[in-house]
Order: sequence, then structure tokens, then C-alpha cells
Amino acid sequence: MQQYSLSPNPTKTADPRAEGYVSQFGNQCWELDAIEPNELQRLVEQAILKHINVETWNKTIEKGKQERQELEKIFSGIGKKLQEMGLP
Repeated sequence: MQQYSLSPNPTKTADPRAEGYVSQFGNQCWELDAIEPNELQRLVEQAILKHINVETWNKTIEKGKQERQELEKIFSGIGKKLQEMGLP
């Protein structure tokens, strides 16, 4: 956190998660909203990308798009048939 010049805050001991946090990280914490939003987004994205296979991710996104297009065709066809039958 030093690279962002954030001032530490004492860990809120009333928080039920405090004991686990303190045992792992110590009794200081930092407010994430003190980091500029675009930088915070970059940090989170960078951390996520370390744990996913980007090729598999992109294939999954593409498959979802294709499935959505197929469903739109199916529902459009159903809508046309309903209209032909005089139903709303």
C-alpha cells in the first residue's frame, strides 16, 4: 500500500471478521475506496487474470453469445407463430 501513499487505519475490532484478518494481516487496514477507481479496477483485473485461462474464458464468452443468438431466433419464431394464431 506504500506505493499509493495510503494511511493505515486501525482494524475495527467490533467486526466479526477482525480476528481472522488481524491474525493474517495485522491490526492495520486500508480503505480501498482511497485508491483512484481506474487504478483499483486495473489491480482487480490484474489479480483475476492471474487465475484464469484467458483463452478458455474467451471461448466461453463466445459460446454464450452464440447460444443467446440461437435462443433469440427460437423465441422470435415462437412469437411469429403466436401472432399468426391471433395470440398476443
